[in-house]
This record gives sequence, structure tokens and C-alpha cells, in this order.
Amino acid sequence: MEQERMIDLEQQKIIFAHITKIMKNRIEVLENQRNIASYALAAKIASESGTKTLKKRINLRTICCIAICTIMASGSVIAITQLKSDEVVTPFKTRYMVENLNGDTVDTWKFWKIDAESTLVVNIVNSGIVDERKIKSIKDAILSTDKIIIDDSITHKGLGTSSTYFAGWRGALEESSMIKTEYAIPIKFKIIESESEIGNIIIKLSTLKDQDGYSGFTKSTVDGNEILKSQIIIYDADGISDEGLAAIVRHEFGHAIGLGHSTAPEDLMAPTINMQIPYISECDTDAVSQLYDGVAMDKTVCMK
Repeated sequence: MEQERMIDLEQQKIIFAHITKIMKNRIEVLENQRNIASYALAAKIASESGTKTLKKRINLRTICCIAICTIMASGSVIAITQLKSDEVVTPFKTRYMVENLNGDTVDTWKFWKIDAESTLVVNIVNSGIVDERKIKSIKDAILSTDKIIIDDSITHKGLGTSSTYFAGWRGALEESSMIKTEYAIPIKFKIIESESEIGNIIIKLSTLKDQDGYSGFTKSTVDGNEILKSQIIIYDADGISDEGLAAIVRHEFGHAIGLGHSTAPEDLMAPTINMQIPYISECDTDAVSQLYDGVAMDKTVCMK
């Protein structure tokens, strides 16, 4: 081991001596360039003095400074390269985010005015253009009561904590209805497949691609703050994955029951759906509770 250290020390001495020699040679070159520039400038001044009288005396030190600055500006650089050319350098990836101290928000729009026992009819139009797996994905996105626990570190909302998400709107709305509200939150849905556009909420599947690149679109007919009917269009329904279709239906169904967009980029109700966590968040359920308590056209501040 001692012998290895001595060899390593000797190698360092050799490298240092080599670098010192390079720098010494470079300094000599710079000195020569400075002298040449100084002589050239002095000769030019002398030639001009033969035709006219110099009004100011030029200091040689000033001439040298100008010459040195010119040489430095020319981009002369001494570079010391890595000695181990076979060493692989791994790039470091970082992430930047801005945390809103007031909290992210979910917009609330309009709400359904129904009694607690009412059932909303959801009609899937053009169901024949997709297979049964996709139809099941649509139904699950509405009727599922499954809860999903996700670590908050994934969404940068905390360490050592977790949040509850919902795979379907029925489970999410049942959670929202745990809080007493002025208007009944819809929790009962009947899904049908009919080509006639009957029902309270219409989900129309299309094979077309939207010219503006949208995956889904929701239009609600309202009277004051009351939703009378909602129509959802899902574009390229036969071309997207089952998971993608379910995520789009969850997002658009959120609009159909009265929610707007979220400012949190990882939230289901964000304008662009993040497929890392394409589920209904606690903030979304809080927004529903606030909306159906009569607070329309407002914002719900997310607690996380």
C-alpha cells in the first residue's frame, strides 16, 4: 500500500511539472505578442508624427495595457483536460417547482338540483365503435368506489404522509356527501347504451380526432346555477388505451357534475391530464362539497 502511495505521489509531481512547463511557455508567448503589439503601435504613432504634431503625449504603459487587453479578448485559453479519458460522466437531473402559499385551487361552476333519491341517467352513445374492455373502463370511471392510497412524496406534497384518491366518481361523490350540503350531491347513476341521445349525461364516443388536439369536450346546458343536461364527447375513442380512456372520462365527468379546472398540474382536473396519477383527488371531492353547498362560480383551495 505504501509503495502505491509513493507511485501516485510521483505521478502527481510529474503531472504538476508538465502543467507548469505548459503555463510557462504560454506566458512567454503572451509576452512576445505584447511586445510585438507595442512596437507596432509605437511605429504607427511615429509615422503619423512626421505629418502632423502630436497634441498629447502617449504613455508607454497605456500602450502595453491596450495590447494586453486585445490579446486577452482574442480568446486565448489554457485548457487542462481530464487525464482519464475513459471515465464516464453521468449528468444530474433536477426539478424546479413553485409552491403557491395560498394553495392550488379547483374551479366550481354549476350544480345539479336534484333530491337525494334521484338517479342520473348516463348514456354511452356509439358504444359499438369500441370493445367491451373500453366500455368497462368507462363504467368503472363512473361507478367504481375503489380507493387508492398514494404517497405524497410522489406529488411533492409532503414526506411521510399519503393521500386518498378515487378510481370512480361514485366513490368520490359518496365521500363528498359525507359533509352536509345545501343541495344533494348526485351519487346514484344508471348507465345505458342507446343511440338516441336520451339521459341526463351523454357520453358520445367518436373515432375522429379533434383538429385542436383535444381528447375530450364537455358542454353543459344550464339555467342560472342549475345544470339541466351535460354532453361529453370523447375523441379517438377507439385509438387510445383503456387507461387513457378511463382518465379522460373521469376528467370530463368532473366537468359534467360541475367542476372546472385545477391549478395543480398533477390533479385529475388540471387542463392537461397527468397520467402518473389520473384519479379523483381529495381536493376534487372538497370542491364538490363546496359547490353543492351553493358556492358556484368560485374556487376551492386545496388543503395539500
